[in-house]
Amino acid sequence: MKLLTGVFANRVIASYEANKIVAARQWAPAVIAWARTNIYRQRCAGHPLHTRDLFFLADGDLAVITPAGVHLSDFDGTH
Repeated sequence: MKLLTGVFANRVIASYEANKIVAARQWAPAVIAWARTNIYRQRCAGHPLHTRDLFFLADGDLAVITPAGVHLSDFDGTH
């Protein structure tokens, strides 16, 4: 992530880890909406979705989203 420049809000899903989403934000709005149903769902978007559980990413935040929850860190992997 530290190699990227400019304004971005990215999310990535690897085909070999389909139940994990990695999201990052730099100068662009990004929010993670968390909803638990019979099948868990998470979404990353530039605006809030219909849920009560929202995580607003700050500039330089990196989020790893799994069925267990959301882990936040900075681009260096600290905090």
